[in-house]
Amino acid sequence: MSDRHLCKAKRIDNGEWIKGHIAISYSLAYIIQALSDGNFKWYDVDQSTICKCTGLKERNGKLIWENDITKLVLPDGEVRYFKVSFKKVIRKVLCHPDFDDDVAKVELNAICFEWNGYELFPCIDENGVSDVSKMEVVGNIFDNPELLEDGANA
Repeated sequence: MSDRHLCKAKRIDNGEWIKGHIAISYSLAYIIQALSDGNFKWYDVDQSTICKCTGLKERNGKLIWENDITKLVLPDGEVRYFKVSFKKVIRKVLCHPDFDDDVAKVELNAICFEWNGYELFPCIDENGVSDVSKMEVVGNIFDNPELLEDGANA
């Protein structure tokens, strides 16, 4: 799970994606990578493209990142595209019977899969299989925004 502490962003010099640890100083942002010789390499990156790693993996074993676009094919053949994000969400939950209140508001900082105006959380089916493990990363909002067009998705 140490992957979930990584970030990725586009390099300023060539626009390529780079993964590593993030450092931000005033208006500058860097991705830092550890080299095999024990040294570090710093890359100037575009702050607007910084994406945090979710720590989750999709069906092909690829890491899922904030701002990725995932594709899920439902059992009936319907295809849905989701934008991956981190959200602060307020939900109501039932309290323990010994508590004074029946319901409490909780604040969750969660990985969300945005689709059609909904903020959905990763779920598991009746067999204990995560829906995330059925998804495939097909792009991201920076390089493939057209995947979310037509109002049918996120």
